[in-house]
Amino acid sequence: KKTRKMDCGDDGFDEARSRKEKKTRKMAAKERERKRKEEAEEREKGKTIKEWPSVGELEWVAAADGVSFVEIAALHSELLLVSAEDRQLYSWPLSHSDNRHFGIHPLAMSMWAGESVAMVATCNVRATVVMESGKVATFYDALLRDCLGEDSPPSLVDGLSHSAKLVQNMEKEKIVEIKTSEFLTVAVTSSGKVYWWGLMPPNEIDILRDQRQARKKRQSEIVVGARVKLDRGYPSLPGSLVYTSSFGLGPRLGQLLPPVETFHADYNPRIQFKPVPPDGTLETPDLTDWSEKKSVAGSESMEMRDVVFLERQAPQLGRVVGFDGANNAIVELTEIGAAMVA
Repeated sequence: KKTRKMDCGDDGFDEARSRKEKKTRKMAAKERERKRKEEAEEREKGKTIKEWPSVGELEWVAAADGVSFVEIAALHSELLLVSAEDRQLYSWPLSHSDNRHFGIHPLAMSMWAGESVAMVATCNVRATVVMESGKVATFYDALLRDCLGEDSPPSLVDGLSHSAKLVQNMEKEKIVEIKTSEFLTVAVTSSGKVYWWGLMPPNEIDILRDQRQARKKRQSEIVVGARVKLDRGYPSLPGSLVYTSSFGLGPRLGQLLPPVETFHADYNPRIQFKPVPPDGTLETPDLTDWSEKKSVAGSESMEMRDVVFLERQAPQLGRVVGFDGANNAIVELTEIGAAMVA
């Protein structure tokens, strides 16, 4: 009987690393293909859900007597208009077809009282308003702003919103162009500089997280039975709010359900959530006798990277129950009821 001698030198580690990288690339390719198919299905749904009116069916309604506007932008729930005379921001809720609910934006007094508006940028649920004084204010659509009750936004939305202020390092700069995504704003100044603020892009977060994790690996050793704090994993507990947006269906809210698969640092797991109905009614998920194979009627699943967790929880603690390779620890989280590979 022939035996094969195992070489534990650098070549062996390089071979193992190569196999792991190939496996990771293969899994990523499968996920990209699955995502492509889902997006195609959503586009087909969108064609049947949205029925755009023809020009002949449009009804023109006067916004306000004696007021003209020089700029208009749209959020999910309202139109934003800048008046020509006094440079004030007006709001017109899209749920009302007449002008009875049209007027100065309800956030004007609390966020930029006495300021004149120079420009406004929107994207789905986020709006950034630039004042003639150089100050900027950022607020969110009522879909997120009031989802936990009037004036009770989730922690992430509250943290990313701010009243009119001068942006740090931009006190002496003049903004000439402003753009925004759902969780980030970019400004271009007259000197040609580009500034941004908001939620850090995912790739930047991954870089910082990897650097921090590498430092911690050099500083400590983890053994079976050790209590650890997770840097990676599901950021929120079941029942927390998540946000997603897609072509055709637009922005939506959901309530997080327990995970249905093991989290791995090299793989984007799918999370399960229950969509919040249009009336905004939140329910407490029934987690009695929950198991990984259990599903909830009307629930949906998405890759974790395709949703935004609106309610961040305190750092999760767990107990190391084993190892998967040289660098991955299997951590048991009793609060969620599923194992994670961190």
